[in-house]
Amino acid sequence: MRPPARGAAIALGVLALLGVVAVLGPVAWPVDPDHVFDAPMLVSASPSVAHPLGTDPASRDVLARLIAGARVSLSFGLLAAVVALGLGTLAGLAAALAGPRTDRVIGALIDVGLAVPRLLVLIVLTAALGRLPWAWLAVTMGVTGWFGLARQVRSRARALAAGDFARAARALGAGTRRLALRHVLPNIAGTLSAAAVLAFAHAITLEAALSFIGQGVPIPVASWGGLISDGRAQLWTSPWLALAPTLALVTCVVAAGALADAIERASPWGRVESAP
Repeated sequence: MRPPARGAAIALGVLALLGVVAVLGPVAWPVDPDHVFDAPMLVSASPSVAHPLGTDPASRDVLARLIAGARVSLSFGLLAAVVALGLGTLAGLAAALAGPRTDRVIGALIDVGLAVPRLLVLIVLTAALGRLPWAWLAVTMGVTGWFGLARQVRSRARALAAGDFARAARALGAGTRRLALRHVLPNIAGTLSAAAVLAFAHAITLEAALSFIGQGVPIPVASWGGLISDGRAQLWTSPWLALAPTLALVTCVVAAGALADAIERASPWGRVESAP
């Protein structure tokens, strides 16, 4: 894999900076995101020295809530991506290497999963189960988002398994597990890396969409999607309420997309599809 281009380095730096803000932000700005300040005077107050991003309708500091939202949203995206990556990799490898019967079963499951809109599935699940804690919601999002990744792994693992090196490994006594771990996975690492980054970005975006309709991270936990939803009612009178989390969300998603694109370009297998 070629060294990352300048754009990839910038994208990785932006994501790393957001991570640093999420982890060390409370040290630099030690304000309780749930603390209610002087309600009569600081309801949706404009940005000031004391409150650089103003306050919300509940008189809470927007900067503190933005930092708290960064911790939740980034952790949410990482957890959902890890779950989707793990399930998709296992399913794709099993379909490609475990035999035709397993391939048919997993292939049918992938087709069904891709045919149903993911956002619709999440809306139905959250409506049926109620407002889940953000970690369980992230796991649910990962469980519903592995189908596209599994299809890619299945296709590329099948092509690799048909190669000369794979046949030689089998002739030397390598089993399915050894073939997958020692020969297939290292050759699709770029594909998996790009897919994981895209799954991370897609999970954050989907959480924002769910929060916008009241089905996302439960109140009072702050997330970027929840902050955008809270600020939309005062978009014209207090635009900073929605503008700050929107900029943070867009910056994160664009940086993740640029990083995934750079990984794809460096991968010998070509482009990676985003999750549906």
